[in-house]
Amino acid sequence: MTMRYAYLVLALLFVACNTKQPGDKATSIQENSHQGELDYLKRRDMNLEYFNNKAITDTLYEQMNDSLIVLEKLLRNILSDTKIDSINVKGKINLETLFPHELGYGMLDGLITHNQSLHVFCTTKIIFLDYYKNDPVNKTDDLAPTELEVFFNDAFCGGHASITNLTSYRVVSTNGIQAYGMIGNVAQDIGPYLPNHMYVFVSTDDHIYLIQKPIRHKLHELSICKNAWDSLYRRSRDKYDMYRASNRTDKSSMKEATALEEKAWHDYCECYRKNFQYDKQFPLLKKEIDEMVKHEEAPLIAGLLRILDSR
Repeated sequence: MTMRYAYLVLALLFVACNTKQPGDKATSIQENSHQGELDYLKRRDMNLEYFNNKAITDTLYEQMNDSLIVLEKLLRNILSDTKIDSINVKGKINLETLFPHELGYGMLDGLITHNQSLHVFCTTKIIFLDYYKNDPVNKTDDLAPTELEVFFNDAFCGGHASITNLTSYRVVSTNGIQAYGMIGNVAQDIGPYLPNHMYVFVSTDDHIYLIQKPIRHKLHELSICKNAWDSLYRRSRDKYDMYRASNRTDKSSMKEATALEEKAWHDYCECYRKNFQYDKQFPLLKKEIDEMVKHEEAPLIAGLLRILDSR
């Protein structure tokens, strides 16, 4: 560890010990109950500032990895009460890098674990809402399809691919618990891709859980959605052929081709969001989502299904 980096760590400790401001008793109690989270956020932010706009070297990479290890230990202590053993013991920090220009930068803060194909992410509500403090998506209830999509992308993708919500629904809303199921697509490009993953979002009084699992069943495409894609995509290809025929000088045709393809993808996804829940394939996937929340990796979330079964 270089002297400059050691100085940063000491500065972090100094700030953490000396930034407490006088306030009323209720505020002091609330701050104390979440002190671990506040300390984590301060350390993370100062690390992000330290590594910002630095020329990347082998030494700096080692320092960055050391910083992630420290942050991971803090998160493990903070999340020790999740009742999910694999998170407490084997959970890895979800942040991939602290260098802003690297792929994987800016992922959602928390711990993640996986068993075979099931990925479970966990964080606290304080850390979750801090992540979205400057974002319109800064809530954990009454979630729209696009908001769920944002959360799963930030937790699981980090720019490596993109998750698209093809259908979602509220699972339960009771006793301080908000839960949503989502069926979506993970891809690196737009196109008429079938759903290939299932997701669960759970918000409790103190914690946020996100779960991802691949779809193993062979699905057939909704014909109404395929038609919505095909009609616009053919027009897009016609415009692209005009662009190529102009020796790639007809920029307006290329622009129209791109816009039509994006509109085709938008309409295709909207079609799935409107129609897939009424298709005969949906109940089977919904049942698997129920089984996913029963998974031994998530005994806390299994309680949600027991609530539903008792209704």
